[in-house]
Amino acid sequence: MLHGNPPSKKRKSLNYSRKLCQFSTVPKKIAVYRVPFSEVDRSITMGRTEGCVKIITKKWSSKILGATIVGPRAGEMLMEISTAMHAKLPLRKLGTLMHPYPIESLAIRKAADKWLTETILGIFRR
Repeated sequence: MLHGNPPSKKRKSLNYSRKLCQFSTVPKKIAVYRVPFSEVDRSITMGRTEGCVKIITKKWSSKILGATIVGPRAGEMLMEISTAMHAKLPLRKLGTLMHPYPIESLAIRKAADKWLTETILGIFRR
């Protein structure tokens, strides 16, 4: 299910929201990876750093449950997430895809990197 707002708001969401996940019976098994556009080189060079990409996954498998993208080209970037969900590709697999540089959708790759650094490598930091 795709929820979209008018293009002037530049916010697109797909499936689960964080609010729905809070009511999940297993909230510790859900992870949210957020990448602000202020961390994406293309957004910085264009001077449009407002907004972010937020991807909700099952914590360990990185199965994508939903995403929200707020900012320029949100609808275009959501297509990558939608395709991954349809093909049952986990977020960690999106991290192995080649992305042109610089491009706004690199935020999705950075979210996949966060799955690795925060979830997998994070257990060794405890």
